[in-house]
Amino acid sequence: MREMIEKWLKEKLPQGSGFSLRDIEFKKNYVVAYMDYHVMNDMGYYIGYVDFSVRIPYTYPDEDFKVVIHGKRSHYLTRKYLLREFIEDTIALSLEED
Repeated sequence: MREMIEKWLKEKLPQGSGFSLRDIEFKKNYVVAYMDYHVMNDMGYYIGYVDFSVRIPYTYPDEDFKVVIHGKRSHYLTRKYLLREFIEDTIALSLEED
């Protein structure tokens, strides 16, 4: 069962265009996908990355996922470039695709 979930997440979660999947961890009631989003400034230079995790309950889609931002620099970049909604929407769209 874990192998199936891990394979599904690796296929579904966004990879590329700034997103990278680092690790998947199984908890009692949910799966945690540890990810990064690499941020570019207005000039197109990479200026850092947002370290975040996606907590997906085993009851998904009946219960929604949650994005958790990790670290001061990640929170700063997320606020400065208004990335939270973008990251959440990108995750939601990738999980909904067939």
